[in-house]
Amino acid sequence: LSSLRQFLKFKKSELAEQLDTVKVNRKGLVQIYSTHEMTQIFDSLNKKSIIVRTMLEIFYATGIRRSELANIQIFDVNLSEKSVIIRRKGGATAIVPLTITAVKAIENYLTNYRSKLNAPMPNLFIRRTGNCFHPNKINTLFDNYKKHLPEKLRGRFRPHIIRHSI
Repeated sequence: LSSLRQFLKFKKSELAEQLDTVKVNRKGLVQIYSTHEMTQIFDSLNKKSIIVRTMLEIFYATGIRRSELANIQIFDVNLSEKSVIIRRKGGATAIVPLTITAVKAIENYLTNYRSKLNAPMPNLFIRRTGNCFHPNKINTLFDNYKKHLPEKLRGRFRPHIIRHSI
């Protein structure tokens, strides 16, 4: 609307004055974690849960969405190349690099958690029941581990905040 108004003013049109402005209620920017806060989070969850730690490492390394994380298949992860194939919104795919710590977390997860479930699901992340994670269940999983964090970090411990903290 602003562009249209400016164009009409440029053309010296009377319509420019008749256009009402649209007021947009903008929320503040996403509150992200600092590097120091992310270190505190990793230290707090270090031995608590292999699956949460691995998800956290992937979110922080790649900035992917919950749905993208839930849809990662085991064969999408290339540990030797330190990359993962991500299925984006609209059917697009992307090869996303992983950090060394994310690769180590995935290796640990595959060796010490995923391999013991003997589940036929191709998804990288599966629950103890053998079912894959729904994106909302990822939030629930993170909510369960808030209690292990320092008090000041608990309120915004969500995958979405971590994804923007990269």
